[in-house]
Amino acid sequence: MREADELLFGRVKQGDSKAIEQVYLKYRDEFFGWAKTRFMCSFQDLEDVWQETIIIFFENVKNQRLSVLRSSLSTYLFTIGRNILLNKIRAEQRINLVGNLTDFADPIEDIIMYNFDKSEQEPTLTKYFEALGSKCKELLLGRYYLGKSVDVIRQETGLNSNNVVSASLSRCLNRLKDLIKNNNSNK
Repeated sequence: MREADELLFGRVKQGDSKAIEQVYLKYRDEFFGWAKTRFMCSFQDLEDVWQETIIIFFENVKNQRLSVLRSSLSTYLFTIGRNILLNKIRAEQRINLVGNLTDFADPIEDIIMYNFDKSEQEPTLTKYFEALGSKCKELLLGRYYLGKSVDVIRQETGLNSNNVVSASLSRCLNRLKDLIKNNNSNK
């Protein structure tokens, strides 16, 4: 980690409000540039996300959840910002990913962005989601809507192993994709 980051982080830990302002301004433009290459969102959305990122950073320091930086300050902040943006995508489905999706790929996003127009997306997805069995609905909702880990789902559902949960999730996603695909080919 750079010495400047270490000094700035030390000042934040001591409660120096000027240091928080410095962090905000120092990395803001870099974050905006980075986020614009990966997410398609408005300037206001980026501003809101950046402000939320700084608040979370400060609260983590203040509550001693973050006492030692193990990466650069920008890496830590950008990770928080990225997670906020991804949560916005899942919750609002209004910010679209652009560029390299391998870092952010989400099977549910693949289904939502499947080949039908925007006005039909939610009713169509809901219609075919409802056609799935209750076990598939439970698994998919838990994993992709509520963001539960495979391990938590295994414990809640009583399935034998994480591999069984992953295989079940995969089968359910494929079933949902097939339902949508068959509908689109019938049009």
